[in-house]
Amino acid sequence: METIPQIKLPLWECLRRSFSYVLANFDAFVKIASVWFLVLIYEAVAGFPSLCGIREGACPSESLQNLSVVVISLASIAIAVGFCRHIILKEKVNYLHFSFGRRELKYLAYSLFLFLLIIIPSALIIGILANILKYDGVNIPGTSVIFILLPIIIAVICARFFIILPAIAVDDKDISLKVAFALTKGNANKIFWGQALMMLPVIIILTVLSSLYDAMGLGGFVADFIMAALVLGFSFLDAALKAAYFSHIYQYFVYFWKHSEDLVKA
Repeated sequence: METIPQIKLPLWECLRRSFSYVLANFDAFVKIASVWFLVLIYEAVAGFPSLCGIREGACPSESLQNLSVVVISLASIAIAVGFCRHIILKEKVNYLHFSFGRRELKYLAYSLFLFLLIIIPSALIIGILANILKYDGVNIPGTSVIFILLPIIIAVICARFFIILPAIAVDDKDISLKVAFALTKGNANKIFWGQALMMLPVIIILTVLSSLYDAMGLGGFVADFIMAALVLGFSFLDAALKAAYFSHIYQYFVYFWKHSEDLVKA
């Protein structure tokens, strides 16, 4: 790709726009996510496996819990793709519209690839360092902190690839991993920590809800159903918030890329 001036991402502006968009277009989120709330049927039949991490008592089998994680993850992928297309392409959405095909599978494949791109090097480096320290019998202060920070550092570096996801959602074949990495030069920290900030509200809300649910000792089908619906709803909202953020930074980088010649002349 051609050389362009380094683009400086306005992080706080992108965060403000992303949160504002989701709040202003909450009806669009509800429409896109509506069909995936049918997952509650599976949750009710299977004994609410999504609540196993936050409640006491018997839980469904591990296979049912794993299936719940897979289904919710696939639903989040579909919601992220739909919301990206709504933001970038102004695509109209309707209630109970189901879409999960080649585009969503590609989005899923790249999401898994980016996850493994972070996890595998981190695990390898940590494993090698741990074996070296164990073999030499060396006890270095702060080793545990290094092991915690290492995956974060690698994730920050890999954040430069993240705009490939909204590009996939809107079928933009001009954005490859190589192009994404080049366009986002100098913005890795902003992209990574911006995503973390977009996730923070839902993390806080789910933590508070889980603590209240556990502390109050709620139980029974009705309470479990309501809690499962809340967990699903906020999980889907998290997917929409991240999709909004990725869509806005994608549009920002692509705009300056497409207008790079005008910027150079100016």
